[in-house]
Amino acid sequence: MSDRWCSNTPRDVATSLIQLARLARMMLHNLVQLDGDSQQNLETWDTALRDLLSMEALEVHLDSDMPEPDENNWGIWQIWNLGRGVAKYVVCKTLQKPHIRERLHRHGWDYDNQSPKYHYDIARELWGHLVPA
Repeated sequence: MSDRWCSNTPRDVATSLIQLARLARMMLHNLVQLDGDSQQNLETWDTALRDLLSMEALEVHLDSDMPEPDENNWGIWQIWNLGRGVAKYVVCKTLQKPHIRERLHRHGWDYDNQSPKYHYDIARELWGHLVPA
C-alpha cells in the first residue's frame, strides 16, 4: 500500500479517512458499468476502474489480497479497512446491471465477500473471454 496511508497519528488518520470518503463519493460519478457484451467495454471497464482507484493508491486491492495489518496499530488498520471497503464498493457499483448481477449469482458470487480482488477476479473470469489471448 502507498506510504501515504501508513502514518498513524490521530490527525493523519482522520485526514486519510476524510480523503477516502470524499474519493468514494466522487468516484460514483465516473464509474463505467460492466456491460459484458464486448471486448471494448471490458477493457474500458478495467481501465476506468484502475484509473479511479489509482488516484488514491487503492488499485493494489485488485491485484492482491492485501494482508490485514495488526489491529493493535489502530490507525493503519482503520485506513487499510476503509481503503479496502472503498475499493470493494467501487468494484461492486460497476456490476449493477441486472444481467451482470444475474450471471454473477448463477456462478456463486458472494456479494458479502470483503475482498475487492474477489469481486474483480470473478468479473474478469466470467467476461475475460472477450479479451483475445
